[in-house]
Amino acid sequence: MSFDDMSPIWSEYDCVSLQVGPERDTQRINAIRELLPEKPTWDDTAALMSCLDLVITVDTAVAHLAGAMGIPVWVLLQRDSPSWHWMSYRPGAVWNEKSPWYPSARLFRAPPNTRPHYWSDVVADVVFALRAL
Repeated sequence: MSFDDMSPIWSEYDCVSLQVGPERDTQRINAIRELLPEKPTWDDTAALMSCLDLVITVDTAVAHLAGAMGIPVWVLLQRDSPSWHWMSYRPGAVWNEKSPWYPSARLFRAPPNTRPHYWSDVVADVVFALRAL
């Protein structure tokens, strides 16, 4: 997912970056707060996440760390995520939106027949859910 794909979220809400690596430079705009050091440790990331109301991410190590810590995390996924942690979509299955391993996680999946790397519908669902909070 590109940084710009998340713009409907960061343009409307107060966001903190958990991004590391070379991609971190692609998000240097005023809408996102950079609170992690340039080369954060997992302890740095965990400490920052413990201060957040919600973590929103794609399937990354951050999603798993937040879930393992019991931090509310919303994970954006393609409909059939390749990660066994999120299980495959099945009509009516409870795991379509919840993780049996991470009770604090809420899953947002791309609609059926969505082309790969198309995130607009998933991000729109996240914004709708944020507005409902």
